[in-house]
Amino acid sequence: WGSGWPSEEKFQHDAGAAYALLRKEESIDPRKIIVIGSSIGTGIAAYTAHAYQVGVLVLLSPYTSLRNVVAEMPVVGALSPFLRYDFPTQDFLSKINDACLIIAHGRRDSTIPFSHSEKLSSLYSGRGRMLFLPSSEAGHNDLLARVNPELAQAMLRCLPDDASQGPRSSE
Repeated sequence: WGSGWPSEEKFQHDAGAAYALLRKEESIDPRKIIVIGSSIGTGIAAYTAHAYQVGVLVLLSPYTSLRNVVAEMPVVGALSPFLRYDFPTQDFLSKINDACLIIAHGRRDSTIPFSHSEKLSSLYSGRGRMLFLPSSEAGHNDLLARVNPELAQAMLRCLPDDASQGPRSSE
C-alpha cells in the first residue's frame, strides 16, 4: 500500500493485516477477539467486526456514518455530500450476525451526537448480545474514564465462558 494519503480502503487493509497477524501469531479464536473503536475509529472497527466475524465489537462514541455527522454540523453541514470517505458504521453493523455489541456514548458529547449511538443500537439485529452503556456525565473525550468499570464487565460478559479463564497450562 506504500505511502500516500490515508483512505478508507487503506484503513480497512491495515485492519485486515492486524487481524491476520493476530490469528497467525497468537492462534486466537475469532470468538475471543475484541475489536474496539473510538470516535472516528468506530467505522473501521465495525468494518473489521463484519469482515472477520469477531466475538465482540466495542464502539465508543460512534457515528452512523461520517457523512451523517458532518451533515449535522452547523456551517460545514452543506459540504457533507462532497466528503471523499463515508466510514459507514451503520452499514457494517447491519451485517454483523454473531458478535456481542457494546456501545458506550456520553450524553454531553458535543462532537458526535448521542443520537448516533441510539440509532446504531436499534439497527443491530444480530444473534449476539447488545449492551448499551449511556453516560449522563460523559462528553466526547472523557467517556472511557466515565464508563470504565461497566465497560470492563460488559466485555467479560460478552466473551465465551472459557475465554475469561486466562491461559491454560499444558500440564
